[in-house]
Amino acid sequence: MKTLLRKDNNIIISEFYENLFTITSSNFNGKFGYKKGFYIKGIENYVKDFKKLHKEILNKYKIKNYTGFFTLAKIPDHFFYQYENNIEIFTSIGISHVCFPGEICKKFGTINIIIVLYEELKVNASIDILSMASSIKSYYLCKNGLGYSTPSDAIMVSFKKGNKIEYAGPSTKIGFKISKMISNIFEDYFNKFH
Repeated sequence: MKTLLRKDNNIIISEFYENLFTITSSNFNGKFGYKKGFYIKGIENYVKDFKKLHKEILNKYKIKNYTGFFTLAKIPDHFFYQYENNIEIFTSIGISHVCFPGEICKKFGTINIIIVLYEELKVNASIDILSMASSIKSYYLCKNGLGYSTPSDAIMVSFKKGNKIEYAGPSTKIGFKISKMISNIFEDYFNKFH
């Protein structure tokens, strides 16, 4: 099952087939709760009022209860996608500036990782996935000499809330599959742009 995707003028909009429970670090209708979808919007310059821009996008595309992500990277050039069975991973990667531990990073760069699972998970399993996605991102940045993060990374996991899957770390079947999919995305990015 794949989510519905729309592409228009440097934006990708994804609508879930059903409301999915979501945990995310995004500031734009983020945190946790049931969501209907998300968008990734490429912007050319830093915007002072992102919340205003978020509302404008919701109104323009007539969407409600969507989580928003922004990136200075060009969409769709820096947009990467993986699909396998009931798992989809959407990623925008813009590595213009990076962060090193213990140093202040003030410039801009963003990696957005969105993981959508049409599987029943317990909330703690989704936190396993969030942690793993962040670790894999850091691994590929470190491996390529680019610190451990960019200044404004965001991650989201959307799933059917239930009791079927309790753990989703890298040693589990689902965790291994997700880790491989995220790794494929970063391999594709570094092969294409570095």
